[in-house]
Amino acid sequence: VQVRNERLSKVEAEAQATASAINHRENQAESAVAQLRAEAEQLRQQVAAAASEAAGKAHALEAAHVAETAQTTRMQELQALATEAHSQREQEATAARGQLEQLRFAITDKDRQLEERNAAMAKKEQDVKDLLRQLAAAGDAQNSPQQQAVDSTAAEEEAV
Repeated sequence: VQVRNERLSKVEAEAQATASAINHRENQAESAVAQLRAEAEQLRQQVAAAASEAAGKAHALEAAHVAETAQTTRMQELQALATEAHSQREQEATAARGQLEQLRFAITDKDRQLEERNAAMAKKEQDVKDLLRQLAAAGDAQNSPQQQAVDSTAAEEEAV
């Protein structure tokens, strides 16, 4: 009985040691599980923060792309307007050069006409003076009303 009691005590001591070891291992496992859960939660939070940051960056990139596209479109519109304005200015300049050339021709023509008129007037003036001299030389009715009219006309023409 005593051997049995000793064995029983020994088995109980071994069972207690085994139970204590199992409890210790269970505690370690629970601690490890709790640590893994905490790490998993931390990783979930990091993933959520990274996903939120990535979504923010994606939104910012999309907004930047939209802004860049709008700016590119505006630049193309401005370039088209500049090209159109340049073309219109060239057309206006060409038209203005044509009008200027027409005006130069018209002025040259008017100058020529004026010179011809001046030459004709000078010739008529000279003809009148010659006629007046001839009349004076011929002594034809110096005090007659016709002579006085001719003299006053010659004086007026010479004054002009």
